[in-house]
Amino acid sequence: MAYVGGKRQRLIKDNLKRHIEEGLDTLGWFDAGRPHKTVRIIADQVEPSEEVTPNLIGVMIEDFSFEEMGMGQDWSLQENTINAFIEVFAENNAVGQHLTGDIYDLIRGKFTDIYDDTSFEVLDLGVDDSFLFRCDFEDFEVMKNRSWDLSFNKYWWTIAVDIIDTYRDDRD
Repeated sequence: MAYVGGKRQRLIKDNLKRHIEEGLDTLGWFDAGRPHKTVRIIADQVEPSEEVTPNLIGVMIEDFSFEEMGMGQDWSLQENTINAFIEVFAENNAVGQHLTGDIYDLIRGKFTDIYDDTSFEVLDLGVDDSFLFRCDFEDFEVMKNRSWDLSFNKYWWTIAVDIIDTYRDDRD
């Protein structure tokens, strides 16, 4: 089965969410008895004009660009750059900074007992969770967003990262 096109892109987004969720779980963010509201992660864009439950994390991918890598007979090799955004809508400044900082360092491989590099596995989710390929992270940025008109967006951060996906075509 070929993993190209929209199916590949969906798997990358869903596995990015899985990667973050597993890392946060290891750090204890989902443990009972923590002194903050429940943390939830969705593989979708959060609509910032609609009130959301605090401690919601939205994971999305948006723009794509590619560069042909192959030469000669290997013309089908490409490196795709996918712009990904992880949005954190927190209950307060302390939780938002902590949660955003943990996600930021998880994807940068700074929690070496959890992830020790800047890449993630893409698995065949929903089928047999078999390993398909790896993607790399590049160009990390954290932005504090402000929408003072909407009190529920007061503690809103965005982590931007490029995902690098190198692959050929459906003949692989």
